[in-house]
Amino acid sequence: MGGETMKKGLLVCLVCALAWFFVFAGIDWGVPSSARMSLVMDERLKNDAFYDSLVAARNLVYKDTKNVLFAAPSRRTDEFAAKDRIVVDYKKDGVTFYFSNYMRHYFLCSHDPDENMVFNALSNMHPAKLDFNPHFFVYGGGFLYPLGAYYKALSLAGALVLVPDMKHYFRNPDDMGRMYLSGRVLAAVLGTLGILLLVLFEFNRSGTFFWPAALALMCFTSPILILWSKITKPHFYVLPFVMLCVVAVHRFLETKDKRWFRRAMALCGVVAGIALTTGLFAALPLMAYFYIARETRPPLKVVAKDLALGVLLAALALVLLNPYYVLSPKELLADLSWISATVHVSGGLVSIWHFFRFGLGLGPSLLFLAAVCAALLRRKTAGASNWMLLGLILLVSPIVYRLPNLPADIRWTTFILPLCFFFTVELLRRQQVPQTWLKALVLACALAGFADALRVRTYCVNDSREATSTRMQAGKWINENTGGAGIGHLYDIIPWTFPPVRLAEHRLTVYGGIEELFKDAERPEYFVQGDIERYALTKEHEKRLYELYRLEKEFHNSVRLVDITSTLVPANGSIYVYKRL
Repeated sequence: MGGETMKKGLLVCLVCALAWFFVFAGIDWGVPSSARMSLVMDERLKNDAFYDSLVAARNLVYKDTKNVLFAAPSRRTDEFAAKDRIVVDYKKDGVTFYFSNYMRHYFLCSHDPDENMVFNALSNMHPAKLDFNPHFFVYGGGFLYPLGAYYKALSLAGALVLVPDMKHYFRNPDDMGRMYLSGRVLAAVLGTLGILLLVLFEFNRSGTFFWPAALALMCFTSPILILWSKITKPHFYVLPFVMLCVVAVHRFLETKDKRWFRRAMALCGVVAGIALTTGLFAALPLMAYFYIARETRPPLKVVAKDLALGVLLAALALVLLNPYYVLSPKELLADLSWISATVHVSGGLVSIWHFFRFGLGLGPSLLFLAAVCAALLRRKTAGASNWMLLGLILLVSPIVYRLPNLPADIRWTTFILPLCFFFTVELLRRQQVPQTWLKALVLACALAGFADALRVRTYCVNDSREATSTRMQAGKWINENTGGAGIGHLYDIIPWTFPPVRLAEHRLTVYGGIEELFKDAERPEYFVQGDIERYALTKEHEKRLYELYRLEKEFHNSVRLVDITSTLVPANGSIYVYKRL
C-alpha cells in the first residue's frame, strides 16, 4: 500500500511538472498590455474623448446584432460590409470610425483572432435582469457560465478588475490582459486535471509506474495540446469531463450496473454542453451498452427504456447547461450554419496527416499505429473497452478528414487525443513480448515526442516576451524605420496579423484582397502581411507582388515547425514587411 501511494504521488508530481513546463509556460502570450499599446498609441490620443470614440465604434459594429460572428464585415450588407479598399489617414482626417475601430482591437484583443468572442458573449449577459443569453453558441454554456462565475469570484476577491465601463480597459490595458490570462489559467488547470485523472486511472488498471508515466508524457508533449491548452477556449477545458465519462464507461463494463451507463450518458451531455462538436463522444457509452446487452440479452422493452433514459439524461444535461438552445433556437441554428460554412473545404488526407503530426506527435503516432496493429492481430487480448475506444476514434476520423487543411483545425479533436494515448498504452502493455524491449521502444518514441515538444513550446513562450515576440519586434522596427510612410495590409487591422505600430503616424490602406493592391494606382510605400495572408497567396500572386515590392524585413519564431506558422497556432506568427520598388 505504501509503495502504491508513493507511485501515485510521483505520478502527480510528474503531471504537475509536465503541465508547468508545457502548459503554463508562456500562458500569457499575445494578451493586451501597456507594452503593446506603447507601440500603438500616440500620447495625444490618451484622453476620454478618444476613448469615447472607441466605445462608439464598437456600438456601431454591434448596432444590429449581439453575435460577434455576424458583426464581422464579411457577414454584413450595411455600411460596415467588407470593402475593396479602406483608407485611414489620421493626419488628414483625424478620428474616424475605422481609425477608432482598428485601434480598439489592440486594447481588447489577443493575438488569437477568436479568443475575444468569449468576452463578447459574457458581456451580452445581464445577470441582474436574469438574462443569461450569450447570443453566441459556438462554445457552450458549460464553458461560458462557469467562466463568468469564475471571473466574478476573482473580481470579488480583488484579483481581477471587472467593470462594465469599457473605458477602464482603454486606460488600463494590463487589466484586460489579466482577463485573458485568468481565463487561460482556468482552462489550463481543468485540462491538466483531466489528464491527471486519466493517468491515475491507468495506474489503477496497470498497477505499474511506467505505463501511466508514459501516458502523461505523451499527453503533455502533443503539439496541439501544448499550443491550445493556454487559451480561453473549451478545447482543453473539457478534458476532465471526458475522462470522468471514460471512467464511468469502464465501471459499467466491469459491474454491468446500469447506473454507471446513466452517469456516463449524463456526462456526455455535459461534454456536449461545453462544446457541441464533442457530442459524438456519446457513442462510447452507447457502444458499451450494446456490448453488455449482447451478453445479458434483456427484453427489447428494457433496452428501449434504458436507451431512452440515457438519451434523456444526456439531453437534460445539455439543455440545463444551454437553456437558450431551447429559448432561442434561431440563434443556435444560425451559429451551426456558420460553423458548417467554415468547413466547406475538406483537407482530406492532408488533415489526417496533420492529426498524426501535430495532434499525436511523430513518435507517439508510431506507437498508436503499432497499438492499432496489435489490436487487429491479437483481437482477444485487446479487451472490449479498447475496441470501443478505437471505434470512437474511427468515428472521429471523418471529422478530421472534413476539417480544412490547416494544422490549427486539429484543435477541434483535442478531446480525443488523450484517449488515443490511453488506447496506445492499454494495448501495448498487454502484449506478450519482452517487456524490456517494449518499454525501451515506448520510451524512445515518447522522448522523440518530448524533443519535438521542446520546439513547439517556443511559440507561446517567445510570444509572451517582448524581446522575442514577432509582432512586438515588427512593430518596433516599423516605428523606428519607416517614418510616416503609408502602409498597406489585407482584410483588417487586428493584432493577429498586423503588428502594433503607431497608427496615427501612417496612412493605412486596407485591401479586401491582393488583387485590389495590384490595381491601386496609389500603392503604399510599405506592405505588411502575416502568415495567414501569405498562405492565401497563389504563386502567381507572389510573382506579381515581387514585381511591385521587395521583402525588406521578416520576423519569425526562433523555431519554425511549418512554413506558415499561423496555420498551426496564432502564437508568434511570422510578419513580413515589403517595400515598394
